[in-house]
Parts: sequence; structure tokens; C-alpha cells
Amino acid sequence: MLDAHKDKGLVFNIQRFSLHDGPGIRTTVFFKGCPLKCQWCHNPEGINPFREILYKEFDCILCESCKESCPLDAISVENEKIKIDREICNLCGECIKNCQTNSLELCGTYMTTQEILDEVMSDYEFYKTSHGGVTFSGGEPLMQFNFLQKVLVEANKLNLHIALDTSGYIPTENFTKVLDLIDLVLFDVKTLDQARHEKLTGVSNELILKNLKECLNYSIETIIRVPIVYGYNFLNIEEELTHHLLYLHNLGFSQFELIPYHRFGEQKYQMLEKPYDIHMDSNQFNLIEQTVKRIKSENNIEIKIITPILT
Repeated sequence: MLDAHKDKGLVFNIQRFSLHDGPGIRTTVFFKGCPLKCQWCHNPEGINPFREILYKEFDCILCESCKESCPLDAISVENEKIKIDREICNLCGECIKNCQTNSLELCGTYMTTQEILDEVMSDYEFYKTSHGGVTFSGGEPLMQFNFLQKVLVEANKLNLHIALDTSGYIPTENFTKVLDLIDLVLFDVKTLDQARHEKLTGVSNELILKNLKECLNYSIETIIRVPIVYGYNFLNIEEELTHHLLYLHNLGFSQFELIPYHRFGEQKYQMLEKPYDIHMDSNQFNLIEQTVKRIKSENNIEIKIITPILT
């Protein structure tokens, strides 16, 4: 579906005044589409590489205006809530236009390079005073490689600090082309265990780890981001997290950000009418803190824990 708009990229959010996607005050551009299917993804609306309708059940008053206005009869009411047949829906937007409470929203906007950079540059003064810049995230921004490359080329002409938030799951020859156009890589490493990685994300981590090593070859600043989902990608926090961080540290990486599991994205699954399959009683935050404190005391390694927004 992306090919229908070859001169545009599909973006599902542009977040201004972002403080956790690189240094300083930043604008984060979220590209739609991701080759991974992480079970804990907190941006599930960014996984599919096409536009989708979000249904906010908590705002809906069941007036059925959307049902009556749908030309394809793709909307019904089941169990006192709206049900969208997403196989039939052609995203015409009639239901959204007629919704009385803004309970329906079209997720995903096709944007040109200039439209994206105009939005980014509106906060340029904040970047200068805070040593911030722009971060391209997702989804997986590299899934729209050709368009992203064009955006990066133009962004480089604007004296911007450019960061890329990526899983690294892309052909290596394309990944290295991008490294010449950015200042910082925020590289997600879910787990070193290949079988576990494939089970939890749907893909092997072999290519990901290969591309991670390219960051060393190119001497580009790299911060490794590690989601910690207890019982899923880490079964033993103290032992496995220690091995995870020290293995990557011994490769040559020294900056890490740990992201303990949070439930910030759970409501989005409901809005997409998708099941939410993560079930946890505790994110083991105290044990994560203790483990990090011990590792930092024994090694020259920078580890930052990003406090969950919601737990």
C-alpha cells in the first residue's frame, strides 16, 4: 500500500518536545510499518504498513451514525460497541466524518519530505538552545528505506542533529547507507537469545546483531535500548540482564537505555480491536535497579533506566 504514494512516506505521529529520543528537546517522527511483531509493542498502530481506523470505545455513545454512513456496510454493533470489518473497509472516511464524538480516527498520513521537515523546523530554536534535533522512529523507519533516505539527505542540509530509532532489521547494504546520514543510532536489542527473539518478535536477531556491529565499524554514536519484559524477553533479570549488557559492552558499546515494561500501549490494542497478550504481575523494577547499580559499579558502562510512564 505504501507504493501507491511513491513520493510520500506514511507517518502516524509527529511528537514535538520529545525528551526521551536522543539529547535535548527533539521532534520525533513516527513512520508506519514494522517487520517485527513484538508482543509488548507500545505502538501497535505503527506495525501495519498501511492506514487504519482507530475506534475509541471509551468516547463512543453508540449513536450508530458511523454504521448508517458506511457505504460498504463494514460497520456493525456487537456487544454494545462498534465493530469494524477491516477486510471490507476501504478507509473512505465517511464514518469518521459522521461520528458525533470523534470516537473514530484515521491513523496514518501520507506526507512529503518537505511537509515533514517543515513540521520539524518549526521548533528549530528549541533544538539550538537544548542541543536537540530530530529523531526518526516508528514502527520501523527503515521499512520505508527509499523515502527515509530522501528525508535524511534533505535534513542534513538544515544543520539538524539527526537520530534514528531502529530495530536494525534491514539489509546491511541499506543500513550502512543510512549511517552516513545520521548522528546517533538508538538501536533496540530485544534479546540475544535467537530462538526467544524469533518467538517474541517473529524474526531472527541474526541480521539485527550483524547490523549492530556495523555501528562500531562506522564509529557512530550508538545508544542500545533494551526493553525489559519480565517473563518474556528476560526470564531471569539478574543473570540474563547482566549477560545481555556485558556481552554488548564487550563488543564495544558503552551507552545503554533500559525500558522496563509498561502498559502505555494497552488501550491502543483495544482501539485497533486486537488482543493484548502480555500478562504480568510485576515488571521487577526494583531488581532491575539493583542489577544496574551492581553492573555500573563493576564496569565502565553508562546505563540509564527510563522510568515507565504507566505500570
